[in-house]
Amino acid sequence: LALAESKVPHTQVEIDLKERPSWYAKVNPAGKTPAIAYGGSARTSDEPTSDSTKITESLVLLDFINDVDPEHRLLPKDPLERARVRFFMEKFNTYYTPVWNAIVFKGEDPQHMLQSIDALQSLLSPNEKYAVGDEVTLADITVFPFFLRTEISLGGDHGAYDEGCGKKVWEMLMTDEKYALFRNYYGALKARDTFKSSYDEVRSSRPDSLSSADSHSCPSVPVAIPQRHLRNQIPRAQREQESW
Repeated sequence: LALAESKVPHTQVEIDLKERPSWYAKVNPAGKTPAIAYGGSARTSDEPTSDSTKITESLVLLDFINDVDPEHRLLPKDPLERARVRFFMEKFNTYYTPVWNAIVFKGEDPQHMLQSIDALQSLLSPNEKYAVGDEVTLADITVFPFFLRTEISLGGDHGAYDEGCGKKVWEMLMTDEKYALFRNYYGALKARDTFKSSYDEVRSSRPDSLSSADSHSCPSVPVAIPQRHLRNQIPRAQREQESW
């Protein structure tokens, strides 16, 4: 999403997360995605060149992509607006991400998600299209994948919680006037072409197995969406740059 929105030239390469190629350990020894390999000599295969710089961790990658983009499209120029973006991201990481993980993987009550949505809604404005203003920022790119996961996990009742609880909460989010601001915001993100192209609706709606939910009646939820993971290649100063 960040690369698409920033319009930084890159090459996208997909890897199989169930059978990662052996060379991927050179990109990220932890085996996590996404990652970027930047700089170095031209590569002749999917494997990164040894002299490229490897960058990992999603939030670090977002900052890097914004910085490498000469237009700096993903953060507002105004210091106050930039602070709003950072605050939105911080609040999301504090109130939303851990709650989603606890619900889906540990069987916590999906009702707790409503409090997380309340926390984010308090930062949204009915007069702005996105999290901060009418242009996409790092805040939107940070939250969208988790909103999509929430729709699939709760809306499809996939998780380690009691059967039926997820659907009930998602239906409330989609119908209760109290959450209209969230619906409008999420709808604006889903309607954006760059966001739509970042995931496969057909594949992402078919969850893989979730080992931590084996003892519960609910089906499983995909750990990550999209199921296609990117490796990108960013040229700088006429040199080929690689990213994964």
